[in-house]
Amino acid sequence: MLAPSPTTDWHRIVLGCATLSPSTRTSIAAVWVPLRHVGWAASLSATGLTLSESIRHPLTRSIEVGILHLHRARFISAVGWALGGAEALRSAQGAWLDHPAWQGLRRYTEDALALSDPSERAFALSVMLDGLLWPQLGGDALRRFGGDEAVMLAEYLDALIEPSTTDHPIRVNTATLAEWATRAASASLPVIEQVWGRETDQRLGAAMEKLAVWVLPDGEALAMRHA
Repeated sequence: MLAPSPTTDWHRIVLGCATLSPSTRTSIAAVWVPLRHVGWAASLSATGLTLSESIRHPLTRSIEVGILHLHRARFISAVGWALGGAEALRSAQGAWLDHPAWQGLRRYTEDALALSDPSERAFALSVMLDGLLWPQLGGDALRRFGGDEAVMLAEYLDALIEPSTTDHPIRVNTATLAEWATRAASASLPVIEQVWGRETDQRLGAAMEKLAVWVLPDGEALAMRHA
């Protein structure tokens, strides 16, 4: 089932942001708003898979994945606008392009978008980041910054992140998976560390175990390297 659209729940986003203290607003804008670029890229990738791979992969599920990522990007954009208008979105774009914490993820996203194989492209941007990045930046992470003030936004964000990769139609071989897992973990690490600090390695390790269950046959182990 698809998550609700930010368009229909715009008033909830505005109300949720209005309850935040100035320091919390600044923290949320810095950590979450640049993620809208990841959402847009994943949506484009899933759309490309739908157009070119519908014979090999379920068309309906590919469309759902694309819409889900689009909703994430629109939600984060709406939050950015509610937090600080156009200036907040410009600051997030600047962080995405220049801030050291975001450069690994930006390069990962750009490299994935440049792949000629639409299946591998969708795998890198949907399955890998759905498994490793997004769960670390959901409602629990938002509550860590904003506490009770951020409850409304956290609930909405959880609704957008909850759909997992368990029924995603894309599958790749183990070698390709291991390569993208290493790259995705390395790229995501500095972003996740902004929220979870020393807990980041442990959280990524647990996420990698879940990812292996989703996408590898017979419960194979998947090694992860951050560097």
